[in-house]
Amino acid sequence: MKKLLFKVLLFSIFTTTIVPQIAKGIEANGYIITEKWDTVFGTVRLSKFQNGRVLLNGFDLETLQYQVSFRGKDDRKYRTHYPGTIAGFGFTYEYEDYSFTSFVIDYKSVVPNDKQRNRFLCRVYHGKLNLYRNIITVNNPSAFNNQSDFTTFYEFFLQNSTKGLLKVQRTKEIQSIRDLLRQFDVDEKFIGEVPMYTDMDEIRKVLQQYDKWLAMQNVAI
Repeated sequence: MKKLLFKVLLFSIFTTTIVPQIAKGIEANGYIITEKWDTVFGTVRLSKFQNGRVLLNGFDLETLQYQVSFRGKDDRKYRTHYPGTIAGFGFTYEYEDYSFTSFVIDYKSVVPNDKQRNRFLCRVYHGKLNLYRNIITVNNPSAFNNQSDFTTFYEFFLQNSTKGLLKVQRTKEIQSIRDLLRQFDVDEKFIGEVPMYTDMDEIRKVLQQYDKWLAMQNVAI
């Protein structure tokens, strides 16, 4: 009887305190950048749910690619913003800064309405060239053999202010990471130092090396 009462008490505490907190989500200090490039400071609400499941640690990053719930310092309620309606947003969570920018991603699709997609992309590296990440989660067709019902893929994009956004991938024109760097007019002296068969997955490491290389050139001057 005591065990039953104890379980009932735990369930009551869970449903009256923990569940409402999870449903409310996480409130993080942040900002949005309007279409006119004005910065508005306030609070970003982060979801603790991902694909129908509660996240014990962290928050749902993928949802932020499609919408962000934001409340300005002078506002009483949260407002939902979508890619294209604002230029971007950012926030700080557990001492880590997150920055998202609104982009139109071009895809080669036979469906006319699916050739361009608006997304908030998360910046994962900031330097002479910026690196952005797009998260894609799809249903796992062989879920009965796996613990997860979903499979997650990652797309990466290089960007700067003059050349725009370019997906990190091999194409007819881009056969190597050297070719990719040439699309952004990276110094040929540095490109020559990048091993010919460097995998595209090493792009972040290469960008870090490039910024260090540029810093050394400035010191030499």
